Amino acid sequence: KNPLVVRLYLKTNSLIKKSLRSLNKIVSCSGTLRFMQTEEVKRKKLFDYLSLASQKAYGDLYLLTNDVLCKSETRARMIELYLEGKVPYPISLIKKIFKIILFYLKNTVWFLRYLLAKLAHFLSNQRYHIAGTKELYVLDVFFVVPNIIKQKKFNDVYLTGLADVLDKIGENYVYIPSWFGSWNTFDLFKIFRILKKNDCPVLTEFQVLEWSDYVRVLFYLVAYPFHVWRFIDELGDLKEDRLLSFSLWESL
Repeated sequence: KNPLVVRLYLKTNSLIKKSLRSLNKIVSCSGTLRFMQTEEVKRKKLFDYLSLASQKAYGDLYLLTNDVLCKSETRARMIELYLEGKVPYPISLIKKIFKIILFYLKNTVWFLRYLLAKLAHFLSNQRYHIAGTKELYVLDVFFVVPNIIKQKKFNDVYLTGLADVLDKIGENYVYIPSWFGSWNTFDLFKIFRILKKNDCPVLTEFQVLEWSDYVRVLFYLVAYPFHVWRFIDELGDLKEDRLLSFSLWESL
């Protein structure tokens, strides 16, 4: 065999293999791109559907806080199911009743915890007096309950040094706490007393909300599941309608 012919054959064969690999990559990328475009179209269709559904639902003030309708809900896997083309079976009456009972049990526990926290705040006498005529900087940060109890004061580790700067230039500011680490009533009472003793500028939801607001919340919790149920009953029989119905029940 001619060595030149052999080398030429091997080189040609190598080029053919490289070309085939490149072609496979192009085909694969093209398929991936088509899949992504199809998925994006589906997402937009679902987004538009939920936008129309929420416009109708928001005529009922009770549904303004619904996670699914405001497109922030993930527990019911609505987007995942829609992209997979799956439509769950309708929820049975027994499961609907079970969901409502479970909703009441969970939210009763949380309502009582908030009520006890409100009582702890009331007894601690911790208050922030707002000067309505002055500019106010609002600092929204985490308040780690165990750390404050251990140190017997609040140290801002998230906006370090900002309070000192505001103090130096004579600006007013207030902390809006996001509680983290404990919802124990006695721990919260200790926190409120520490904040009061250290004269820390903190405005809590327990100061903003009146006792009458808690009564309104209670009525809201009692009525909410039935407002969701009524809205679900008004949905049609489209695939999106059935998926929304399932998601609303699952996220209750």
